[in-house]
Amino acid sequence: MLSLCKTGNLPELFNHLHLFPNPEEARSIFLTKDFPRITDFIFQEYDRILAEKGLEPAYRWSSFLFAGITESDSVSISRSVWEDTNSSKTIYPFPEMLELIQFLYESKWEVFIVTASPVWAIQTVSHHFRIPPKNVIGMELEWKNGKTTSQIREPYTYGEGKVKAFVQRNGKTPDLAFGDSINDYPLLRSSGKGVLLDRGKDSSLVELCIQNSELILGEEYQTTSKLLKRLQVTQEIQLLNEHTSPEEVEEIYQKIKTKLSSKQKQVFGTIEFIFC
Repeated sequence: MLSLCKTGNLPELFNHLHLFPNPEEARSIFLTKDFPRITDFIFQEYDRILAEKGLEPAYRWSSFLFAGITESDSVSISRSVWEDTNSSKTIYPFPEMLELIQFLYESKWEVFIVTASPVWAIQTVSHHFRIPPKNVIGMELEWKNGKTTSQIREPYTYGEGKVKAFVQRNGKTPDLAFGDSINDYPLLRSSGKGVLLDRGKDSSLVELCIQNSELILGEEYQTTSKLLKRLQVTQEIQLLNEHTSPEEVEEIYQKIKTKLSSKQKQVFGTIEFIFC
C-alpha cells in the first residue's frame, strides 16, 4: 500500500473524499499532487482506523487506493511496486521459502498464496515464488467499465475470510498452512497442520499458538525457554541456528517430514509447529 501511494497511481482519490473525517481538507491536500504529503495524510487516517477499530477495518478502508485501475495498469503497477520492494529487500522470496515450495512440489502438493492484498497485484509477481497466478487467492474488487472499484467481493481474504475463500476455491480446508500474523490465525487453525512463523510482530499471537503447539523450533535457547517458562509450557524445544550440526538438522527435518506425511487428521484448533 505504501509503495502504491508513492507511485502516485491513485486515480480515484477525489471520488473517495467521504472516507476522510474532513473531506475538504482531503481535497486540498490531494490537489497539491505532493505525493509524499498525500501518502502521509492517507496513512494518518489509516493508523487512526487501525488504532480505533482494528486491522481488518483499516484494510477494508484502504481498498479505495486500488480503485480506478485497468487490467493493463494493474500489471505495470504491480511490477513497479515489486521492483521497488524487492530492491530494498522489503518483500522478497527467502531461499528457504523457495526450497520448501520445491519440496512440496516434489512431494506432489499443490501450493497456494492466500493474501489480503489485491489478487491481481500478487498474481503478477507470484512466479517469483514459483506459484502460478491461478493459485493466488486474494482480495477481489468489483469491476466497472473496465476498471476496478473500491467495492470488495466477499469473502474478503482477511482472517476467517481466508478460510472461506480457500474452501470456496478448493472445496476443503488446507492440509498445511503457514502464516506470520493474526490475520493468518484462522487459516492455521482450520488446516490439518498449521505453522506459525514468529517474526517478532505479535507476541500475543505467539502465546496463543504456542499453548497448542506440538513442535517448537527456536533460534536461541534462553529466549525461547524463558518465553515457554513464562507461559508454563513444557514442550521440548528444538534449536535451529548456525550452531546446529548437519546431523541435528537432519533429525529435525525427519521429524517434520514424518509429520507432513502423516495422513491422520489433527484436532481442530491445533497449531502443529511454531518457529520462534
